[in-house]
Amino acid sequence: VTALKQRIEGHFEIKPAEVDLVWEAFTYKPPFYKGKSWATSKSKVKISAIPHVILENGKKGSPKDLIYTWQEDRRVLGSLSGIGKQSIIIESPYPFEKTYIAVHVSSVDGKSGAQKGITITTQNPEIVFYERSPSEGIKYENALPSGFDLTQEEITVRAEPYFFSTEDLTRDGTSFKWSLNDEEVRSSSHVNEITLRREQGAGIARIMLEARNTAKILQETTAHMLIRF
Repeated sequence: VTALKQRIEGHFEIKPAEVDLVWEAFTYKPPFYKGKSWATSKSKVKISAIPHVILENGKKGSPKDLIYTWQEDRRVLGSLSGIGKQSIIIESPYPFEKTYIAVHVSSVDGKSGAQKGITITTQNPEIVFYERSPSEGIKYENALPSGFDLTQEEITVRAEPYFFSTEDLTRDGTSFKWSLNDEEVRSSSHVNEITLRREQGAGIARIMLEARNTAKILQETTAHMLIRF
């Protein structure tokens, strides 16, 4: 019996390719806030692709020379796709819904490419209260608690509307409605601020603020605070 030996050789060429997706919402956050701006109902969101594609010549493809095919919920966004179209801007979904965004990045010859997808969800906007000091300005380092004792003669409370659409804030698209002990009151010259002064005797001031984006449905929230004096 003679054993037969065969030697098989093959040549494989591997061209690594991958793409990362990052997103940012065009929603408001106050100065010095280090967290992410989250998407809220129908806010604008920018999604950017960061490709790492190796071409036939072994060099990394320039992002501006690659082809980007974008999809939203499996539907190709033809007008937003093409050479060098590394980013898109969409509207975020309504609350309790989600949007799936995917991109396929390829070289012009179609021999190298990669695909990635992410899911965009929303959260509710929120109001955080801060004290505005005449000498120190807005004390962003310490948010006011939901209840506290007023020890000075007066206090100016500033409401920061986290994650409301920035485009609507700049054009007065957000309304602020203050209530003191269940009665509507006019705020100071700044609609998101109110000044409270001590009165004779002791008591409790119940503060409520309703903030609503008049241009975006469901971008609204309320906040409460108790001040004892």
